[in-house]
Amino acid sequence: MDVKPRHRLKKPEVVFTFSWTREAVTSRGWRYEVWSEPAPAVLENIRFLADYCRVWLFDPDPVGVGPGGIQAYKFVLPAGSDAAEPDLRTHEGYDWVYALNGTLRLVLGEHDLILKPGEAAEFDTRPPHWFGATGAGPVEYLSLMGKQGERAHVRAAPG
Repeated sequence: MDVKPRHRLKKPEVVFTFSWTREAVTSRGWRYEVWSEPAPAVLENIRFLADYCRVWLFDPDPVGVGPGGIQAYKFVLPAGSDAAEPDLRTHEGYDWVYALNGTLRLVLGEHDLILKPGEAAEFDTRPPHWFGATGAGPVEYLSLMGKQGERAHVRAAPG
């Protein structure tokens, strides 16, 4: 497989390289493909949706992500504004959050909660909810997310 941006596919040196590669690959009985970016309309849709992606929210190394089951993430949010209007979201699932450092603001339906380091919250994600840092500074927190009805098992005492 060769991959090049669409605008480079017509350049003579690229055409030559691809034809040489195609011949070498197909002579061995292998399949040869040239991949490029998607059609312009699809690419515009991807760019539009990417505006809603907040890569900076996710630690590049999730604490634990496996096939199915509860997934664990560590988030770091920059300082927010205490007057910020939350952008409430809803989705299927269940969430458990634990504040590590800083102050985490959790708006859950009509409840506006402040979680300090060492405090946790557990809730169904179908009601409107939102997370954010307060004006006091950035916040670092853990989140365990599961499918609808799948909850983290919390023990109050050993045993």
